[in-house]
Amino acid sequence: RGSSGALRPRAHMPGRAPQPRVVPSAAWPTLKAATCEAPSNGWEAAIVVEVLPGFSESLEHLVLDQSFEIDGPADKSAVLVVDQGITCAVPSGSVPLVLRNLTLRSAAAPALVIVGPCSIEYCDISSDVMGVQVASGSRDVPYLAKNNIHGCPVGIGFAGAVHTRLDRNVLKGNSCAVAVMGLEIREGESSPLAALAESHFAGSLKADVQLLSLGVCGAAGNLHRIGAESEVLLPEAGRPSAVALKTDRGTAILRFDGWRLRAEVVEGAEPVGFGLLTSHGRWQTEPLPGAGDRRMLERRRDFARLAAPGGQQALLVVAPEASAPASWSRREGADAGDMSPGVAEAAAADLGQWLEEALGSSPPGLRSGLEDRCVALLGVSEAISFALAQNLTPALSQPHFVLFASATGEVRVAWLAFATDQIQSGPGRGTCLVRLISEDLNGLNAEESAKAGVWMDFIASAAEETDMSQLIARSTGLFRRATDSGDWQAVLRAS
Repeated sequence: RGSSGALRPRAHMPGRAPQPRVVPSAAWPTLKAATCEAPSNGWEAAIVVEVLPGFSESLEHLVLDQSFEIDGPADKSAVLVVDQGITCAVPSGSVPLVLRNLTLRSAAAPALVIVGPCSIEYCDISSDVMGVQVASGSRDVPYLAKNNIHGCPVGIGFAGAVHTRLDRNVLKGNSCAVAVMGLEIREGESSPLAALAESHFAGSLKADVQLLSLGVCGAAGNLHRIGAESEVLLPEAGRPSAVALKTDRGTAILRFDGWRLRAEVVEGAEPVGFGLLTSHGRWQTEPLPGAGDRRMLERRRDFARLAAPGGQQALLVVAPEASAPASWSRREGADAGDMSPGVAEAAAADLGQWLEEALGSSPPGLRSGLEDRCVALLGVSEAISFALAQNLTPALSQPHFVLFASATGEVRVAWLAFATDQIQSGPGRGTCLVRLISEDLNGLNAEESAKAGVWMDFIASAAEETDMSQLIARSTGLFRRATDSGDWQAVLRAS
């Protein structure tokens, strides 16, 4: 086989090549007989075995450990029924074994078990256990081309990795078309399933791809193992999907996009059962718009709606040394429903004035762009982005926002909302409580950081309280203490 994967012409070796072994014939009545006897003339290429149309043979088990090229008829009418399957066990480094144009059936084991160099082409394969089991992890990469693998609990099974060249195979009507056991990947982006891209999947009853006993190696070198009882199912191979799985060290979040995989591990966290949310974690917003960015007008309109006089009072502010957190709204003077550019600009200006008064003479005062950074986070746009990134419904329920300004000049934004997911929603499903708090928006490098996106810490848990206003009311003292002490993680403990 050449480097492109195409079959090379049969080798012309010194001396006379042996005649093809024809099955059935007087010399070779069965395929087992034709493959049990190794060539005796020192011929180094694969020995050709031609199987005639309509031939059928039933065997308990067949081990192929010599380099044969077994050709069936183009109509695949040569049938091998092997209860315990065929083991392809040519020694590493040998001329590959070739099976071509055969119909292979097995009842009690994988139809084919591959543990050495081989090429399986144009075969029709089915089994009550597994179509093809690839156990080879050596330098000899098996090649499967244009096979029809169907009606199996598992079409192709791999151990450790997809270490096989797959060329336009059809996997149809299997429970799981492909299963990979013990795959280990690294945190970040990779393509561990890219070899499947040229396969055709159809009618998988459970999933196109199943991953079992997965391991994810974090950036710090810690290996997160996902228990054997947990499986990753990709119902439609190549389609975007995502899942959060409990590991022995925390949670692994896997995001599939085409044949690309992005893996993230969260140490010490557990999935909460809603989308991809974990019990705690960090999330980065999109790059925040600044002055002159037309997206900023939409953010100011969002803010003007949030801070409309007589609205839902969903924005609280906490200033240094103030008696208690207080609801905040823009000044009167425009209709509450008026979201014209002038009203939106005025609302942002009102917030800027509040920040000036709250920070007063506190060092460092207002750093450049602080007003815009606060406005960008005080609205639904980034909250929707968070929900979508976590596979939640974009409409968070009863969202409330808290703006903190401390005596040391720190400015932070917190969100509190109820969330759920569409995939598992239903009667009795309930919601989870999500709490987020931003990094310092008035820090020395805040303006540059916002261009990449603001980091927010979050905590999520099943919601016991269903009225956000009651939760906020019970948390005002905690908000006050967090502002005075600088213990911002206390905001996430609001309950």
